[in-house]
Amino acid sequence: MARSGQIQALLGDDFALDYIGATGDCFYEAVARALSYSPSPSSFSSSSSDDDRLPLISATALRRIVASSLSQESYDLFQTAYDARVAGFEFMRRINDLPTLRERHLVSGRDVGAGQCIWANDYALRTIATELNLCLHIVDEESGRASRSSSDGRTKRRRTTAAATAA
Repeated sequence: MARSGQIQALLGDDFALDYIGATGDCFYEAVARALSYSPSPSSFSSSSSDDDRLPLISATALRRIVASSLSQESYDLFQTAYDARVAGFEFMRRINDLPTLRERHLVSGRDVGAGQCIWANDYALRTIATELNLCLHIVDEESGRASRSSSDGRTKRRRTTAAATAA
């Protein structure tokens, strides 16, 4: 069975699977795409049409949410992780202050290449889930077996699944 078939089986019939390439923006693109499919509250009425969808949000706007939420405390935690050589924090190598960290979070992989931007990490997932009141369901294909994790926002009024997969 192809990887997409395995993931679809893992998710079940209630969810659709969209392929999103590994661009460095793939998490943000997955969330933006998932939100474009989410019905607005008015679309639950029988008189609604397919045009009753939440407005599209871009990967850039989602990066902006994460960047603006960064605090001195988050900078210090990222720097501590980098100093301790925790995998995934190599992006901190040339970041010496909070304003630079915020600027680097705004850099899009689509613009500069996947290896030149900060990929979404746990902080980004939790921030997006909290700020947009989402429940994110993440499938990690590279863990040896498809693993799942979730990150919940403050409320659970809207539940969205976004699966980002790489070739």
